[in-house]
Amino acid sequence: MAKSTEDIPTLTATVGATGDNISHLRHYKILLSILVAALLVLTFSRSIDDLGERYNDVAFKRAFVTFAIARGLNGLISVAQGTEVALQPAGLGLVFAPGQIFDPINDLVEQFAHVMLIATTSLGVQKILMQISAWWAMNVMVLIAALLVMWALWWPQKFSRRIRSLIFRSALVILFLRFVLPVVSIMNERTFDIFLAEQYQSSSQVLDDTRDEIQAINEVEPRSDGASATSFIDRLSQYYENTTQSISLGDRISRYKEKLSNASEHAINLIVVFLLQTVLFPVAFIWLSFSTLKLLARQLRPPRRLE
Repeated sequence: MAKSTEDIPTLTATVGATGDNISHLRHYKILLSILVAALLVLTFSRSIDDLGERYNDVAFKRAFVTFAIARGLNGLISVAQGTEVALQPAGLGLVFAPGQIFDPINDLVEQFAHVMLIATTSLGVQKILMQISAWWAMNVMVLIAALLVMWALWWPQKFSRRIRSLIFRSALVILFLRFVLPVVSIMNERTFDIFLAEQYQSSSQVLDDTRDEIQAINEVEPRSDGASATSFIDRLSQYYENTTQSISLGDRISRYKEKLSNASEHAINLIVVFLLQTVLFPVAFIWLSFSTLKLLARQLRPPRRLE
């Protein structure tokens, strides 16, 4: 006859068990002991820590490169804004500063650079916190917690039900602090690869190309020739050159507009990508882990009928 669900041992039953009903939980205790041993192996082998740090390094380098692109583009647009073009048609001096029309775009790129600085800093802080969670003192705490759990699991008569509950719940908190950051780093990078990698690659490539194109446009500066012409032929030649220069100026501004308007859209895309990766996803994964911890902690509360 099959066992009813009431006969299946649970964490609550394990914690609240007494010497009279502990024998039928033997197989369940063996499974928990294997789980504790596996967690100790993960703790001292640093395999999950190394993987988490490696993924964090990849994300940090990606954010830093994007920050460098943003700062470089911001600087090039500032150069374009500060460029003054001096023309002297028919001997009349005119000075233009066409780059000032790019103020809104440059403000967006500057804000994008600030977001990337915050994202890079956030990933750097996460790396330091991961190193702290893998500190030898944390490993010792995990070891002590594991030994206490094994003791309370196999020799429950040595402890009261409330003490056993406290041991199990404290062990969960220590494991949470020890593994939450590397696990979040791994889950975060996996999620990035699945949902955000393609958008990041395309947008960052566009911004990188835009930076090179803006630099190329800046290097071809209109000439400013203020020297006075001495002959009629020289004046006519100078008038022709300055008129041609004023016509090409409109084409130059159009090229700026085309490149920078396209860059604005991709800058916003990258802001979304890095806000998701460095803020929303980590918070969501930590909340999920904490919710799981609370659920397990409630399961480890001794049943009222055994108290």
